Amino acid sequence: MEDVCDCDWQNEYKKFLKPWNFENLHWVPLWMRGEYEVGRGDLVLYFDAGLAFGTGDHPTTRLCAMSMLEYAKAQDVSGKYIIDAGCGSGILALSAKLLGFGKILGFDRDEEAVRVSKENAALNGISLDGVTFEHAGIEKALAGQKADIVLANIISDVLCIYADNLIDAVKD
Repeated sequence: MEDVCDCDWQNEYKKFLKPWNFENLHWVPLWMRGEYEVGRGDLVLYFDAGLAFGTGDHPTTRLCAMSMLEYAKAQDVSGKYIIDAGCGSGILALSAKLLGFGKILGFDRDEEAVRVSKENAALNGISLDGVTFEHAGIEKALAGQKADIVLANIISDVLCIYADNLIDAVKD
């Protein structure tokens, strides 16, 4: 056993989180706004995960974001529908809005994640026109949905259990 310092654990992670980008899209922790230079004409999403899961620091989040950006570069996405399953702090859903996707659904079973996602939209001045954040589990949120893209940045155990639901939510 050892003593652990008494810290503000809610904010301790901020010491280790750094901005990152892929091409012209940047993800910057809110508290670094003004310290991180964004290129002229580049897109930027400032975020604070708060108590929600989702700092954008995990490789799977980055791979989803990079794939989404590549998809958006290859075609007009203004008429495309994208779902962010397990939206966390809204990083992927809000990035989709910045990239011009026409319809976006972000959902999470954690109410705090939905609240933080909406808060991150407001912090960035992002209109929620065409964007829905919903407190729901996979079965409820995906019932009857048919999207062009479904991003499911969720642990593999959950992906395996709900694989059929996720696949069924993608257009043919």
